[in-house]
Amino acid sequence: LLKTEKQDLIAQKTELFNLNEELNEELKITKIELGDRKQEVDMLQEVKEDERKEKQQLQQLLDTLRHDSETQKNYMETQCEELEKDIQRLDKERENVSDENTGLRKDIAHLKEEANYNKKEKSTDCDSALIPLL
Repeated sequence: LLKTEKQDLIAQKTELFNLNEELNEELKITKIELGDRKQEVDMLQEVKEDERKEKQQLQQLLDTLRHDSETQKNYMETQCEELEKDIQRLDKERENVSDENTGLRKDIAHLKEEANYNKKEKSTDCDSALIPLL
C-alpha cells in the first residue's frame, strides 16, 4: 500500500512538475505579450502627445493668422478712408481748376475782343493816316 501511495505521490509530483513547466511557459508568453502591448501603449501615447503638440502649434498659427488678418483689415480700412479723403480733396481741386479755366476762357475771349478792336482801330488809324498821303 505504501508503494502504491508512493507511486501515486510520484505521479502527482510529475504531474505538478509538468503543470508548473506549462505555467512557466505561459507566463513567459504572457510577459512577452505584455511587453509588446506596453510598447504599443507607449507608442500610442507618443503619437497622442505629438498630435497634442501639433494641435497646439496649429492653434497658435491660427491665432497669429487671425491677428494678422485683423491687422491687415484695419490697415486696409485706414487706407480706404485716406483714399476717400484724397478723392474728395481732388474733386474740390478739380472744381476749382474748372472754375479757374472758365475764368481764363472769359479772360481770353475778352482779350481777343480787345485785340480785334485794337486791330480794327489801328487799321482805321492807318487808313486815315494814309488817305491824306494819297
